[in-house]
Amino acid sequence: MLPFAAAAQSPQGVWSGTLETGQTKLPLVFRITESAGGGLEAVMDSPAQGAKGIPVDSVACDGMSVSMSIVKLGVSIRGFLRGDTVTAVFRQGGLELPLVLARGGLLAAGPLRPQEPMPPYPYVCEEVSFPSAADGIEMHGTLTLPQGVGPFPAVVLVTGSGTQNRDEELLGHKPFKVVADYLTRRGIAVLRYDDREWGRSYEGATTLDYAKDALNAAARLRRDRRIDPAAVGIAGHSEGGTIAFMCAARSDSVAFVVSMAGMTVSGRDCVVWQNRQALRRAGLSEQAAERYCEAVGTVFDRMAAAGRALSAAEAAQVVAEAAAAAGADDMPQAMRAELVKSATDAPAWFRFFVGYDPAEDVRRTRCDVLAINGTRDTQVEAESNLGVLERCSELEGRLTVRRYEGLNHLFQHCTTGLSDEYYNIEETFSPEVLDDMASWIAARDVRR
Repeated sequence: MLPFAAAAQSPQGVWSGTLETGQTKLPLVFRITESAGGGLEAVMDSPAQGAKGIPVDSVACDGMSVSMSIVKLGVSIRGFLRGDTVTAVFRQGGLELPLVLARGGLLAAGPLRPQEPMPPYPYVCEEVSFPSAADGIEMHGTLTLPQGVGPFPAVVLVTGSGTQNRDEELLGHKPFKVVADYLTRRGIAVLRYDDREWGRSYEGATTLDYAKDALNAAARLRRDRRIDPAAVGIAGHSEGGTIAFMCAARSDSVAFVVSMAGMTVSGRDCVVWQNRQALRRAGLSEQAAERYCEAVGTVFDRMAAAGRALSAAEAAQVVAEAAAAAGADDMPQAMRAELVKSATDAPAWFRFFVGYDPAEDVRRTRCDVLAINGTRDTQVEAESNLGVLERCSELEGRLTVRRYEGLNHLFQHCTTGLSDEYYNIEETFSPEVLDDMASWIAARDVRR
């Protein structure tokens, strides 16, 4: 036995560290446990990306050396274990970064969230429920009511795409909790609710179903004697902004609409634009990005026209034809595979989304509209989406548009606007935007 050999150390437990690339900081948490077969297994959390429990495909430790890999992400980590520290190199693609992991959940607290309201609140806060259309689902949410004598103006908050809770919680932020708190302190009642899938095993809903949920939430408010039934509006963020227009087009009872970075171009055009920006950031030339995106758009068109998921053979043929027609024969195989997967495995929500154009619902909206976007939004492009509204003659005299310089999709002050900044920004929601929304909604109160 070598006299200076290190005693075997167990890597089991929670390990935390931060990857740093320029101004971007990406916290990672690993949970390593003993597997049923006596070896090691692990999962990884990436709080800044909203990812939890990502399976680690392999974990090995010989007492000093530690290695882990996540095949689907192309990630490998190799380092040395010394006491409560692992000094490692993180590799993904051609990227190599130093990563120091410390034993314990050191990142649990995360960045500060100074705007998040804490009790006691200077207003009434009630748990409420209401039915969603004819689907037999009971929706659950929080109603906040100002102090004093009503009836109060009120607003329903509608979340963006993806399953979210009533606070629209993501990456450590609770935007809707901040918005509801601010508006209620300004004399406006607010109902925010969990998405129909939240905490349930439920599939198959489309944006139209979520619009029904929002309309039922508004109806719940109008039945409350503390609420002014003529002053109930809908405010939505991202896809929720699109839903607000859907609701206003289908019900004269919607008193006003607030579209927070809402999509008003077609879903197809929105996703193609997002792809174009991603390809440019990946270093592709303008010409190559345009060719690839033309092919992507064609695949979405064919998928929407079919009204169903395509078979694997159909999808492969559609992708091949679209790439050839766009002069994109050099499209990488990985991108082709992803397009085929989109056409064959896309849920009902995505098939509806890429085939939906909000223009008609915008034209049918007869109430006052406040539309706001940040100029650094990299998810819903400000100019094209606000432009649809500004060109809509049916909204003349009832539309207020505001562009906020330097704000991202979450209405945070930011550097690049990319989603990898969201977690590390302490601000949850711009105070200027909160004040503008509260003042605009209060001015819609028909009693004044």
